[in-house]
Amino acid sequence: MVLLKAMRLRADGVGHPEDMVSMRIWIDEGRVITTREEDVDPILELAEDISQGRGPATPGDFLCDLIEVHLAEASEQVEKLEDGVDLISNMLVHHQTEAACPSMANTQTAISGFLRHLGPQRAVFQS
Repeated sequence: MVLLKAMRLRADGVGHPEDMVSMRIWIDEGRVITTREEDVDPILELAEDISQGRGPATPGDFLCDLIEVHLAEASEQVEKLEDGVDLISNMLVHHQTEAACPSMANTQTAISGFLRHLGPQRAVFQS
């Protein structure tokens, strides 16, 4: 049994911690069963690959592919947060503190949320 938090991206392509949904995955040597509260991109992407005959060959491959897609999405969102931090740093260097404050608060909230949801999955991603 594997439990993951996955991103549900908004129309703007941005993931928000409050939009993360749980994926529960049962894997044995002959099958994969997933349950989730809502559709999430990693599962939809793998389902599309499977329907087109280019999906994973084994349940283990499915899990590896799922984690790879999930990590790619998380990495993209982390890059967006890093870009936001760079923008804030630039504002502060140019003494635009009033303009930076709302961005700092929003970015800090997003970072905290991602850490809260993605942190417990660290062991799965490192193995």
